[in-house]
Amino acid sequence: MTAIHHAVKGLPVVLKPVEDELLSSWISRHAEYYRVSPLAMLKHGISDAVSLRAADLRLNAEQGIRLGHIFHLPPADIRRMTHADVPQNAARFLAPKPIQICLACAERNEQRDAAAAILRSSLEGWRITCPICGTKLVEAGQDKLQPPHLSATLFTDIWDKALHGQQLFDAAIVQNEWPWASPTHVFRMLLVRRRCKRTDFEEGIDYGQTANLIIPGFDEIIRRLGLKPPRGARPIVPLSIRPALLAAVSIVIDEGPGAISLLSEATIFNYRLQFDKIVSQMQAEIRIRQTVSQLLQL
Repeated sequence: MTAIHHAVKGLPVVLKPVEDELLSSWISRHAEYYRVSPLAMLKHGISDAVSLRAADLRLNAEQGIRLGHIFHLPPADIRRMTHADVPQNAARFLAPKPIQICLACAERNEQRDAAAAILRSSLEGWRITCPICGTKLVEAGQDKLQPPHLSATLFTDIWDKALHGQQLFDAAIVQNEWPWASPTHVFRMLLVRRRCKRTDFEEGIDYGQTANLIIPGFDEIIRRLGLKPPRGARPIVPLSIRPALLAAVSIVIDEGPGAISLLSEATIFNYRLQFDKIVSQMQAEIRIRQTVSQLLQL
């Protein structure tokens, strides 16, 4: 292994990261402490760095070593602060900026003089609870004193299914383990438009999502919340309806391939093509997975 020589000295003062903190957040807090720009702080360790987001998403081994040197932290710990190990098919579930927060962790971090800390989970569009304390997440920017919204009372009867759906995502994304179907692909299938009668809706909306076949009333709730119908190509949906989709993922995977056939039959025209494309991507991933498994057994 080629040794990496460090021409840059490590920082004299290093701030302790909070649990589950995002790398760019930790670097930005150091930048504030040393009164430089966040990108300048990143370039102190990685001279050719492009952006903090690139470091969050695509940090390589050598970059991890260089940052570990200046921040006096093992490279493995640096890498765990990023989303660099998220599989490619799941990267579309990562938001470009925080979309949710855990109020309990935010309060605790504030008490630790780390109020500016941003957690990795704040970008993870498959999550409904905090990975640290298990508290329900809330939309970013939501006031702590905001009165209960309609969304707070939704999907309580399928909450356990939603938690199971989240567990399936965590297993697939963090541990690269999933059953016969990848939850990331199933989630996208649930957002494909379905054919339906105009009379299905009170106000004349003439299309909905295939998720409505698994969670009856899903399309109507979107209308009541005043949300735009989500799209399969953009699978990060508001936290208010995410539990329903995660529960649907759990149900589809529990029911087996027949559930996907049901969803496919409900689509039409270009939406059927969109659905079939997702299925093909999932099948290709399964074939790659099986090939790798066979090679490891040789």
